[in-house]
Formats: sequence, C-alpha cells, structure tokens
Amino acid sequence: MKRDRGTNRSLYWIAKFLAKEKAATNAYPYDLTCYEYRADDGWKNLLIYECIDDGKDYILFSAGKDHIPYTEDDVYAKKYDFPSGN
Repeated sequence: MKRDRGTNRSLYWIAKFLAKEKAATNAYPYDLTCYEYRADDGWKNLLIYECIDDGKDYILFSAGKDHIPYTEDDVYAKKYDFPSGN
C-alpha cells in the first residue's frame, strides 16, 4: 500500500510538470531529462515515459510490483491540462 501511494504521488507530480511544459511550449518534452527530480516509483524503479505523436501526447506509468512493463499491475498516470501562457 505504501509503495502504491509513493508511485501515485510520483506519477501525479510528473504529470503536473508535463502539463505545465505542454502549456508553455505547446509540446510534451521528448524525455524526462528536463525534470528536476528522480522519476521513480514506490519500488525505486524509474517510471516509464514515452512522448508520442510528435509531442502531442505521452504515456507515463510504473511497471508495478512485478517490474515488467505492459502487464496488468502497471500504474498509469492521470493526465492534466493547464491553460496556455500560465
């Protein structure tokens, strides 16, 4: 349970960061190197981030307890929007 909360917290803050980047630049970043903090989940594994559609969308998730991406225990980020110019 504690690891799930840590994972959800990380996903939340990174998704908020991505929304702000999109509002400022009209595209999501190519990777998370511009993110100031370590992007890891509750199991201390790096979160998986993929910029898709030429920066118009992204996928952000934790591979979950089994550490294997694209399985049923993956935890996906909710997406957020910010108005442009904020």
